[in-house]
Amino acid sequence: MVYRSGLTALGTLVLMAVLSQPVLAQSERTDQAIEGDRLVDYGYQFEIRAEGTDWQLLDEEQIRMIVPEAIGGAVTSNGALYLAIVVEQTSNVDLGSAANLLIEAMPLDNRVVELYSSVTHSGFPAIRFVVNGVVSGLHVRYGTILLERSGYLYQLTCFGMADLTQADGSSFLPCWDSVRLLPAERIPGRTGRPTIPETTGVGYRVQQGNYESAANGLSIVPTRPGWRVSIGLELQRGNPEAEVGLAHESPDVYIAFTHEPIAGQNPDEYAQGVQQAIQQNLGVVSPQRSLSVLVDQIPLNLQIYDWVAPALTQQTAVGVFFSGEDAYQVSASWAADQSQAVMALLPEAFSQVHLLSTEAREALLQELALQRDPQNTVGPDFNLRNGLYQDFLYHLTWRKPSPFWKVSTGQDAREYNPIARLVMEEIARGIFGMVIVEEVGAMPNEQYHSAVLQVTLPVGHESLTRPPTVRSTPYGQVLITPADMDVSGMALSYLFATTVVGNRGVQLLLWGYPGNVEAGQAELWAAIDGLTIMQAPLLPAETSPAEYIDRRLGFKVRRPSSSWVVENQTPLEISAVSTMVTAHGDDDTGLIVLAMCAFSEGQDERWFEQVVQSQLLQFYVERVGMVMSAPSDSSLAGQPSRLIRGSRTEPDMQMALHLLAKDHTYYAILAFALAEPLLSVDEMVGLFEFVD
Repeated sequence: MVYRSGLTALGTLVLMAVLSQPVLAQSERTDQAIEGDRLVDYGYQFEIRAEGTDWQLLDEEQIRMIVPEAIGGAVTSNGALYLAIVVEQTSNVDLGSAANLLIEAMPLDNRVVELYSSVTHSGFPAIRFVVNGVVSGLHVRYGTILLERSGYLYQLTCFGMADLTQADGSSFLPCWDSVRLLPAERIPGRTGRPTIPETTGVGYRVQQGNYESAANGLSIVPTRPGWRVSIGLELQRGNPEAEVGLAHESPDVYIAFTHEPIAGQNPDEYAQGVQQAIQQNLGVVSPQRSLSVLVDQIPLNLQIYDWVAPALTQQTAVGVFFSGEDAYQVSASWAADQSQAVMALLPEAFSQVHLLSTEAREALLQELALQRDPQNTVGPDFNLRNGLYQDFLYHLTWRKPSPFWKVSTGQDAREYNPIARLVMEEIARGIFGMVIVEEVGAMPNEQYHSAVLQVTLPVGHESLTRPPTVRSTPYGQVLITPADMDVSGMALSYLFATTVVGNRGVQLLLWGYPGNVEAGQAELWAAIDGLTIMQAPLLPAETSPAEYIDRRLGFKVRRPSSSWVVENQTPLEISAVSTMVTAHGDDDTGLIVLAMCAFSEGQDERWFEQVVQSQLLQFYVERVGMVMSAPSDSSLAGQPSRLIRGSRTEPDMQMALHLLAKDHTYYAILAFALAEPLLSVDEMVGLFEFVD
């Protein structure tokens, strides 16, 4: 039956392709080109050869959808392995130290170094290492060759699912061998970068390469040659706290901006604290020099530090400028031997940064508020979609009170606290929060609340004896206690909210600077009211005689009759982040739903369409003999879609595939029918609906 032999295999291939990116139309570049079966990078003088292999070449624009800082790569035709090349300007690098820093910075749970050795690549000394771990619920394996050439550090990284690759690196050998450094007297570097994709984040948007934020009030419009906005994964890997950045290639310089409301704080003391923190982090006593620049006519005094990292010699500039009760921390970094060129560039860099007027900021807020919440994540036992977090393990939900709440889930939340289920920040007001759930048995609510305070507050703190405020909710009483504390020299105000439902003890901890907490009282109470704890289980998926409901990925499939069989056939290795559901009747008709989240800011509807088509065409054209139509605009379940039809004779077979997106989640709904079905393919795709 086609359902068994075809659709399940197709679903596996398509879902595996979340780790890859098929070839798109090559962008026009002067420093890189795909010439037949090789990609040549003239800026960094390397090539990737794909002759006689099943590798597909990816130019810079394509690979950056998967690895934002990469400049070239390749992917196998089945999406099982991919290659990404990252090149960074450096000086006096120690390869061993650089490799160790890269390994330590990998955002992996259960990280294991399986191979580490010295090798030679293209005639240059190199370090080769293989690491496996878990990211977003996926068990993956990375293999990297690291080498230095003429002041540039090259990373040749391959990765794939752990159960499809080998710990000794043998699976990656064809990948590494496809890369060769070209003979060159000098490395020209980049003449430019592709414009970052248009996107909307929490409180901000990027259009035509320009950034503007209603949350922090910044506007960055790159007008000088070589400069571009940096956001998302690329920015976070360099500065996890930053909200936006500016980047320049040749020389490489990265500037990060971090906004923080400081209601009631002394600006001079705040700025001094920022400099003391960077001195402690870098292990330096004082800055070596300073540079004064203007940011939208506001003075910014940058203190410049020389420091030696284990892998390279760096310079870092740090400063703060203020607007009202908003502080903007600025940090810039570059290789020390590029100092003269970078210092000449910094004034023009900051001339591209502006502050939005109150009216422009409010108008942007109103525009963003009309859109659905931009955050969306899926894990093995939770999801976050359209501002609602659902925890299927502990049967609770939390809804964002306003558009400026930024939420971290799963692995990202555990980076803040190993037992946190949810970490949140109201980025416009400077209020932070965290949800922790514990198994507490039959412990009364009052006892649990007291235990949380005793573990957190200093001995003798006045709040330990203060009666808590009681807030009644549909699921029980929430006990709330405010407390002021000095943490590492900072005065902070806290709000402890706890409850016990069944055997679950739930903590919602909120905090911030005292002035921010006082000004944000409405947001604090709204955050508490946004929490709901279920008495009955909150199930990620349910099957009934009438329908299959997948709450984790946000869809359902109706059963046209009781004879239809609906099954979740998601491959185990990717079940943490994706769903594949199949449904079929007794008359050789069937339906498959593939759902997956975007994993980076460059992955959009265009990306998803290319991923599905590359796998679909391979299977149905090459193996089944289908004739496929060109994609056309259509609609399904109230959303715009792209429709691809397929047909075959002897035996007769019809197919309809809809590709659509909602809340940064992407869906492929494929229906097929043989002979004379009871339901047409168009009637079958109509069985798909959204549930939120």
